[in-house]
Parts: sequence; structure tokens; C-alpha cells
Amino acid sequence: MKKQTLGKYVYEKRLQNNYSLRDLGDITGLSYSYIHSIEKDKVIPSREVILQLAEGLKGALPDEMLRLGGLLPENEKEKKDLRIDRELFTKRLRESIEKSGWSIDALSVKTGIDAHFIERWQKEYPYETSRDTVPNLIQLYKLANALEVTPDYLVGYTDHPEDYHPAAPRPKNLRHILATETLMFDHIPLDDKDKEKLTKIIYAVFGDTTEEEK
Repeated sequence: MKKQTLGKYVYEKRLQNNYSLRDLGDITGLSYSYIHSIEKDKVIPSREVILQLAEGLKGALPDEMLRLGGLLPENEKEKKDLRIDRELFTKRLRESIEKSGWSIDALSVKTGIDAHFIERWQKEYPYETSRDTVPNLIQLYKLANALEVTPDYLVGYTDHPEDYHPAAPRPKNLRHILATETLMFDHIPLDDKDKEKLTKIIYAVFGDTTEEEK
């Protein structure tokens, strides 16, 4: 079974709606040639374009289209707070990949990020200004970890590959949440013993990390 992509999804939904490329272009206000490029997975559309397509395609699921486009709905405050110097990020990502010796496909497997996005992020796209042309915070951390640099360095918060900057946004630490928050699972409150069991399970799943590293 071939992997589902945003392009294939748009193509399938367009056929289900009995729309030609021009029909869908007229409905969404997008050029038919641009839609054709999306269907062929030759371009990565912005969040706004994906939502335009979702609105124009009856039966299409916006969240699924965003997911396939690498743009799962995320914490908007987190996204807003992540400042990325697009030109510098592209340069440092490209240099870090070259230094690491990883191929794009190998890096994709290691990080779980689609190779198409990694390939795009390390190229210059001066005509693209959308935040959707850069990684989100979790993707950034996965890339940095695989490339053995800090996420702060990749996006321009610091100029040294091993340095962190206090102003850079951070993902929430699950260990801290378990230790400080009152939590429930399926209406069952979790006490300290339950949280410790859950912590051990998490460490077992991510077996190559230790509590000290956390």
C-alpha cells in the first residue's frame, strides 16, 4: 500500500467531487496549475491554502489535510513564540546535515519527519513567507537531537552549536508535569505511585535515554 500524501488526498477528494482542476481552482480561488503541483506533491502549501482546499472539497477533513501537510493543529502560542530566522535556519540545517553525514532519507527515518519537508527546509524559498515553511517546535527538537546541535542554534537564538538561549521556547517536560500536576486517566485519579509506574513505562519505551539525561 502506497503512503498517503496530501497530494494524493486532494486528488482523490477532487475526483470524488467530480471536479476538474479548473473547477476546484474556481471554487478555491487558487490557480489550477498550483493545485496540480500540490496533487503531484511538488510543492508544500501553506496552512491557509490547505484550509482553502478543505473548504472547497466536500467531505474533506481539514485536520487530516493539515496532518498530511505536516501542519497538525498545534499550540498557537507555542508557534507564535518560536522565532525562526528562515535564512539562517536554512543555512545551518544544510551545514549540519552535511557535517553529520546523514542522508535525507536516513534523517527522515531517525526523526520521523517526512523527507520531503527536510529537503524543502534546507533549500532557499525566497517567495515563501509562511511560518508553515519551517518546522514546529517538536520537529525542531527532533532535528537538533539527530544532528547533535541545539535547537536554539539551528534557528538563530545562539551562534554556537552547543549553546542554549534562555529566551528560546521549550517543549513542556512530561517528567515535570507528572511530578507537579494533578492528573486523571479515564476518570481515575493518578497518585504518586501511579505516576512513578507511568514514568517507568515511558523510560522503557524510550530505552536509550536515562533519568539523568532528563
